[in-house]
Amino acid sequence: MFFLGGKLYTFDEVVKRNDPKEEILRSNMEVNEYWVIIQNDNSWRFTGEFSEEDAILDENGEIVNRGDDPKLVAYRKKMSEQKSKRDN
Repeated sequence: MFFLGGKLYTFDEVVKRNDPKEEILRSNMEVNEYWVIIQNDNSWRFTGEFSEEDAILDENGEIVNRGDDPKLVAYRKKMSEQKSKRDN
């Protein structure tokens, strides 16, 4: 999916903020393994998963963030492995 603008946040960043209003967000991210999310405020606030197939475009239609960025892929893998160890 292509997003026109937006900001990426990792699970660790959301946890670190420790915002009480984001308790459900943190829980949903962990349960659903949404380790990277996008927040977009173009017309109304949208927060959702940012997967390997996703990209963020700038106002010129140029890709500025890709979901398959090697750092994001490695982060998702690391977090999934950690969760798997905790769950077993």
